[in-house]
Amino acid sequence: MNKYNQSGQTLLVIILLATVLLTIGLSVSQTTTQEQKITKLEQDAKQAYAAAEAGIDAAIKQKTTVSIGSLGLGNGISGTATVQTTTANGFTTPTMKKDEQYTFYVSDYDIAANSFTGESFDDSMNITVNTPGGVYVCGPTTSMALELTFVLTNSTNSSSTVSDRRIIDPCLLTGATNGTISFGQAFTPNASSMMIMRVIAPSATFSGISLNINKASGNWPLQGQTIVSSAQTQTGASKKLQLFQSYPQLPSEFFVTRF
Repeated sequence: MNKYNQSGQTLLVIILLATVLLTIGLSVSQTTTQEQKITKLEQDAKQAYAAAEAGIDAAIKQKTTVSIGSLGLGNGISGTATVQTTTANGFTTPTMKKDEQYTFYVSDYDIAANSFTGESFDDSMNITVNTPGGVYVCGPTTSMALELTFVLTNSTNSSSTVSDRRIIDPCLLTGATNGTISFGQAFTPNASSMMIMRVIAPSATFSGISLNINKASGNWPLQGQTIVSSAQTQTGASKKLQLFQSYPQLPSEFFVTRF
């Protein structure tokens, strides 16, 4: 082998090594760039989430729609936190488990004044099962009864009295005979300001029940405030959060229902 062949082989090896090193370098560079982009996207997403949370906090304090861009959260942050006041003739409760209760306002309530402002309710209504769906079936872990206590509050002196009591007992757990109604049955309670619902369930593994409260005519009063907050960063990352803040829920020891 002459010196020219040796030089050619050496040059070929150098070129191959350079190509391998260049490929590795480009691969590392591409991976680093992708990781930087992912990190930036994660940072922007966290920034948008924090901005949406800040919008909810500001809307709660100000009790009105808020421009997130005016909160001084940084350049390029925009969005809106909106306080929704839409009412409807139906309301779906959160899931209630064994011995849990929910306070439903059948008359207009002013949270700032902590008092009822509307006329007392004495119209037709009914209650149906939202979840679990389908036909309600009594069983070892599904049997339940629902106590309904209606309370009338005097707007002049803020005194409260029990105005009516009803019970929905599809599984015949309570032996009650007075005030019994069924799911879906229309009924008209005595004049009331609020309704306190309490779940009775014999099984500790009762998974809970969510209810639809339906009004025969017109819409129910607001049950709290719903705030929807949407925030965007300058790079386009966005987050949308929704918070429902219910009106005060009365402690379970108030107005205990007895059948």
